[in-house]
Amino acid sequence: MNYIIRWTPSGFSVHFEGNVTFKDIEDSGNVLYGDSRFDNVELAIFDYSNATTLDLSIVDLRIISTLDIGASRWNDKLKLALVTNKNNPKITKICNTYKRFMKENNWKIEIFEDVQDALKWD
Repeated sequence: MNYIIRWTPSGFSVHFEGNVTFKDIEDSGNVLYGDSRFDNVELAIFDYSNATTLDLSIVDLRIISTLDIGASRWNDKLKLALVTNKNNPKITKICNTYKRFMKENNWKIEIFEDVQDALKWD
């Protein structure tokens, strides 16, 4: 398990590190979507700033976005912040591809290079 989930009164953050795989993303999503607090979350932060790799294929991204679109039925007002590793442009590219797959969704999705900027997002 290469992630830690932290709940706050208004949302949650998932901090990943090392080599992040599809299984890590899937496992964290299962934990989050299975929690009743998810329905009222305003801000979610997926922090990849300490990830060395984000090992996801286009097929993996399609699966993740399909699952997230399904989850948006329970919470369609979510703001999703994706924090990249500024030293690894491949992670930013993967986050941009995911964002593109989610464009028909009601979630507001932004990409940040710093967690503090994500927390200030209004």
